[in-house]
Amino acid sequence: MTMFRTPGPPALTSQAYTRDFDEVKRLGSTTSTARTADQTDAALWWHDRRSVSWGIKRDLAVTQRLDVLETARFYALADVTGADGSIACANDKASQARIRGTRATF
Repeated sequence: MTMFRTPGPPALTSQAYTRDFDEVKRLGSTTSTARTADQTDAALWWHDRRSVSWGIKRDLAVTQRLDVLETARFYALADVTGADGSIACANDKASQARIRGTRATF
């Protein structure tokens, strides 16, 4: 099986890493004044620890007026896509074996 991988994170000593790290500190701080209200709302939406995906999928199925079969197919495809993404992400992380942050709040 072929596994497609990303080029991985930038080197810890690179300008790209420093730029990205500084951006996370600037925007990810609890007291950030650089982050827009829209960015804060998006972060809170995607940070929801409950599985919001079922609600999002249900809302899409309803608004797109999918019938029962179309809804089942949509749920299945979305779940397979999510599983593929999770597997690829875990595989990529394992192949890199580098230090990575666990929190975006400084």
